[in-house]
Amino acid sequence: MAKRSIDMLPLLDVFMVVLFVFATIQEQQLDTSTQELDDLSEAFASAAAERERQAARVEELEAELERSDARAKHAQELSERVGEYERVCGPERDGLVCPPAQVNPDAKAQAAMSALHERLLDNIAVFEIEIEGSLNLVTGETSNRCCYRADPPTGAWQSCGEMPSDEDQRLRWFDDGAQGLVSGLSRTRGGKSIVLLRQGSTARHRLSNHLASLLRERMPSARIYDDGTSGGPPECPRLQAPPVP
Repeated sequence: MAKRSIDMLPLLDVFMVVLFVFATIQEQQLDTSTQELDDLSEAFASAAAERERQAARVEELEAELERSDARAKHAQELSERVGEYERVCGPERDGLVCPPAQVNPDAKAQAAMSALHERLLDNIAVFEIEIEGSLNLVTGETSNRCCYRADPPTGAWQSCGEMPSDEDQRLRWFDDGAQGLVSGLSRTRGGKSIVLLRQGSTARHRLSNHLASLLRERMPSARIYDDGTSGGPPECPRLQAPPVP
């Protein structure tokens, strides 16, 4: 009996188709895995960036908390200092200088004396007069300008113009009102007043002394005190201006 030959070509075709199908499936699975890996990498990068933002925010909050703690500590220190001030000097008042007790053991007594002086001055008008020289750069001559104010140190400075060096001219200047000085000094409290004079180093020698003598003569009810020449700059802003050439 003769052997039959088997035709393998159809089987080979089927085998090739099966291999193609498997290859296609594996390729699709590989593409899917690659996409998933890309998605995971992107998600990881986003998560890392978000973590960095959160870490930066935490650092900002910690810094703000430290600043808040520092402000609270500073406020507590100020409160303690005010409490110590009021314990030593009494309630805080404008213009009252009272060093702590550990710096000056007599601070409380000094504060009490300052308060007493203030109460006494409530019934007495206080005036300040400043005189300073102004050099004319063209002629080389010096003119003497004056300022005055009531209720120092809070009162506003007023100009009383140029004060003559010559005695006769100075008398006429004063009789004419001394450019507001006379009327200003006449605003006393119950007829009582204190006038403090000083002059700058550029003003004519002993000019404040001459004015003090004139005030004692014309205003006998006032207490006149001449501090003489001051080494520091004048307090009146009008006298601090540079000389006019």
